[in-house]
Amino acid sequence: MDGIKKGALTANGIKNGGLTAKSFRLWLQNQYTYNVESGFTKREIKYWVELLFGVKVIAMNSHRLPGTRRTPLGRRMEYKRMIITVKQGDSLPYLIIDDTENEMNKKELMASQRKDEGIEVNKSNSTPMTRTAVADSQVKSNPRNHLIYGRHHCGKGRNARGIITAGHRGGGHKRLYRQIDFRRNEKGIDGRIVTIEYDPNRNASICLIHYGDGEKRYILHPRGARIGDTILSGTGVPIKMGNALPLSAV
Repeated sequence: MDGIKKGALTANGIKNGGLTAKSFRLWLQNQYTYNVESGFTKREIKYWVELLFGVKVIAMNSHRLPGTRRTPLGRRMEYKRMIITVKQGDSLPYLIIDDTENEMNKKELMASQRKDEGIEVNKSNSTPMTRTAVADSQVKSNPRNHLIYGRHHCGKGRNARGIITAGHRGGGHKRLYRQIDFRRNEKGIDGRIVTIEYDPNRNASICLIHYGDGEKRYILHPRGARIGDTILSGTGVPIKMGNALPLSAV
């Protein structure tokens, strides 16, 4: 063995402790789950576990798993999942969580956060579809009439004489411009996020805010804000997602 790292054998032996839901149930039965390099035998692992941790190993079960790393020749480096049963009263350290399980939990957490924000992520095997996100149908709504107006796109790649000076311009779907409140001058008045909508004029989503005095305005959607959240703007408001403060008060 080359050394000990946080109680778990490293380098040529046990790589890390796989603390998952299944391994936690085995832990209640005095069984411990570890990822082991495939080149080591049960006798060698048993010897080093008993030597370094001072426990009595009763039984060892293992099965091979495909690894994520590859050798310089391109072959996948396999490892073994070792279940070690120790004597009653002895214990082994669990200090490093299984990386695969941890990455899955991160992806599930990010997906749930985006779902709470009203963003639906396409699940597909192709790379472009995984990067595509659309607004959830539950948060789409028709824009407010007093907050939108049409814009006449007169350019279309022509100059003052009507001659094409920039090719492949013009056309496209008709778009209505949403008037966005960038000033946030409703100071000290609570505003509630009612909808999260798609804006064809920008890459960001927008939120419709209903203020306590009856005013309705659009703002850019703060990442992490959900429908029903309350926002404020002013000098003495707390610093949190969605609130607007002057630079002198930050």
